[in-house]
Amino acid sequence: MPSQRLLKILDPWGHVGPRRVLGSTTPTAILWATDPAVSAWIAAELRAAGIEPLLARSFRHVETSLRDNAHPACALAVIDLAAISPANLERLYTVRWAGYSGPIIGIGGPDVLDARSRTLLSLEALIAPLAPGLRDAVARWSAGAPAPAH
Repeated sequence: MPSQRLLKILDPWGHVGPRRVLGSTTPTAILWATDPAVSAWIAAELRAAGIEPLLARSFRHVETSLRDNAHPACALAVIDLAAISPANLERLYTVRWAGYSGPIIGIGGPDVLDARSRTLLSLEALIAPLAPGLRDAVARWSAGAPAPAH
């Protein structure tokens, strides 16, 4: 393991290490939210359900994390759809069409996406921000979740 200073330079967000995301043996979920309160809520709910959250700093991080050869393998995506731009929504469609077949849980109100978009994304669930249903949706999914492929 490199020194802590070198690790901070190479990994400023802290994803490497024995108690960090890349060192985790639990299923990993990519999460994307622009509001820090929503992001913290999603991360806490994922941890409570036994899923290790990987916070995306940009939407490109979401795209690359949902590819087949991504490391760590993300078994779940939790996306704040209320804050997603039209361009990033198109990127999320592309992720689906490129082969990501895992669950996507959307965060947003019932009118955040039209019926066409919901169909294209095949959402596992759509949960209102800071609502109590996220942990239940993750728990239902994780009951049948595969082990991460590392």
